[in-house]
Amino acid sequence: MSIENNILVKLKDVGLKRNDKWLVKGVSLVVEKGKIITLIGPNGSGKSTFLKLLNRSIYPITSNDSSFK
Repeated sequence: MSIENNILVKLKDVGLKRNDKWLVKGVSLVVEKGKIITLIGPNGSGKSTFLKLLNRSIYPITSNDSSFK
């Protein structure tokens, strides 16, 4: 099985902006099926916002070089 068929989430250079302030910027990530990942950080660092991007509760800002699978 190729790695492309095994990808659950793939982000390339995505960001989120609210009220002219970048909340998340330039994020790239690949998560393969069956892998366990951990998201850690201090309060207010954007963990919940990032998870909302992943479950598409909110949508990222993309450019021509960005991708969101």
